[in-house]
Amino acid sequence: MGLKQSYFSLGGLNPLPVLERLRHPYRHQRLVPLRGKTLLVRWTARAEQELARRDGPLQVQMQLYFSCVVKKRVCFPEADDTPQDAIALDGRFLIQLRTVQSDRCDPISFAANYPIQAELDSEQAGHMRARELRIDYRQGQWQGEFFV
Repeated sequence: MGLKQSYFSLGGLNPLPVLERLRHPYRHQRLVPLRGKTLLVRWTARAEQELARRDGPLQVQMQLYFSCVVKKRVCFPEADDTPQDAIALDGRFLIQLRTVQSDRCDPISFAANYPIQAELDSEQAGHMRARELRIDYRQGQWQGEFFV
């Protein structure tokens, strides 16, 4: 059989992510304008607690990463300077959406460090938008995902 199953799966479906979402739902949410549309930002109570401990807002960078494949990434850079195109949200977040291109198509290099050649700034790249961003803080690390 080509299907990979685990002891925790039910008919090929893993219930653990569903149980995690039930225990720690994305209770907090705000709408912010992004590239002429509205972005729904949602975060968990764990993220809210960690945000309260911070001195400043958390930088969140959504990336549409063009390489051999198109990948969506959410990064949390710790830079001190505020990006010019970042959108502030309630003093908690500085949100940015970037469309970037890789400088090589080597799977090993791609998986290891996501090399960036250039940011795409064409009109078509400017039309790419995110509709929802989810942020969580688990096991001492920020985690995020977004939907286009």
